Amino acid sequence: MLFRSNSPREYSADRVSGRTLVISTTNGTAALHACRAAREILVGAIVNRAAVAAAIRLLAATDERVHLVCAGTDGEPSAEDVLAAGAILDAAAADGPADVLDAAAAAARGMFRDLVAGQQGHVPGALGRAFAQSPGGANLIALGMSDDLATCAQIDTLEIVPRLDRECGCLRQEIGRAHV
Repeated sequence: MLFRSNSPREYSADRVSGRTLVISTTNGTAALHACRAAREILVGAIVNRAAVAAAIRLLAATDERVHLVCAGTDGEPSAEDVLAAGAILDAAAADGPADVLDAAAAAARGMFRDLVAGQQGHVPGALGRAFAQSPGGANLIALGMSDDLATCAQIDTLEIVPRLDRECGCLRQEIGRAHV
């Protein structure tokens, strides 16, 4: 089966379950490569933020430093990635003690918290609007894929944490907290 894009709406469980997928992205692939020296490499987004937050809490218990790397768009930081990093940091803070954050991490968490403050039940809409104003969002809109923005703005809809398997150079689906 051939998928024509990297739209998350094309990759439903019934279409991809039990299959090996090959996906190449300009920015995501470069970000994974830049992290190749890390002990563990996980992939996170708004849609799996709580699962990633739990996973990094486990990693932080054995390594005092955890780095969140934003892939960006065309080599530049993008709001959707910074908001996702901030959302993951916000969820991780709910699970444990206050962490020492560098300036970029504190700014990302602050950006997420500022965006969702007072949204009560309307957070995905606020995230979708912020995504639409970003360079990556503008690219999707120009390609006629604006529906992807709403899909990507859904918080905690996935409990998987993709982890880089260095032996095959591929991402493996890790489910929930226990597998990290």
